[in-house]
Amino acid sequence: MKHCQGSYRRWVYKLESKRAGLDVVTPSCSDRWDTPQFQYRKYGWWSGKNFLDGLYVKELYMDRVEFAGLVANGRIFRGDRGQYITFVTLGVGNGQYIDVTIKRAVSLHDQDVIWGQGTVRHANNSDYVECYDAKTFALESFTKS
Repeated sequence: MKHCQGSYRRWVYKLESKRAGLDVVTPSCSDRWDTPQFQYRKYGWWSGKNFLDGLYVKELYMDRVEFAGLVANGRIFRGDRGQYITFVTLGVGNGQYIDVTIKRAVSLHDQDVIWGQGTVRHANNSDYVECYDAKTFALESFTKS
């Protein structure tokens, strides 16, 4: 795990290992300021069994959803006509991930939460959310709002 070269963020590997029953050395909670958000900022993952607060997927109407998720994986693709698309996987709960395509380039950082609304689409036997406008927030600023 220490030298894993996968494309997902560190927290995904640690969290999924814990969920699978593997013994994972966890950061110690030294004082009352050591919240899951603080641990994530300091270590890149958190020790608690619960997923970070405030992240979700909510059905709005028909095939429309609203989402807020922690970046698990992502990349920007430039199409033939010069248009940018951001493909991102977001963690929204324990063992719950959604795939989102954003129809523009979005800068992705380790501690980003992406919030937006979009339409559920289906391709290659998989569901994803197609979104034209999404906002990125640092984890700390998102959980306070």
